[in-house]
Amino acid sequence: MEETHNHTVTFFDILRAHARGARGRYGYFWVAVVAFSASAVSGIIAPIYLKELFDGLSRGATPDELIALLYVFTAISLAGWTAGRIGFWFLNILEAYSMSRLAQDALAYMLGHSYSFFQNN
Repeated sequence: MEETHNHTVTFFDILRAHARGARGRYGYFWVAVVAFSASAVSGIIAPIYLKELFDGLSRGATPDELIALLYVFTAISLAGWTAGRIGFWFLNILEAYSMSRLAQDALAYMLGHSYSFFQNN
């Protein structure tokens, strides 16, 4: 029986190896994960304060309470946006480095394979 080979798993193994080979840049992956997680958490928390703001409007809260809720909502939203931008910045650096190394290795493999193929025939 013919053995099947999962090319997707092989592809991701190669990508992971190139990302790990990015000395000093592998930590960028974890910074991006933490930043994206913080962005997601702020996206969950910010609407809670927005709801509190509208509840305060409907119950007739004082302007100071409303402004305080608006400041908290704005701060959380800006923190989430900033965390998302930081995550994308670090991820772009890691992707550019990993993809350039992957392209170099793929070209080297292709040239070596072509050379040995034509030399053997």
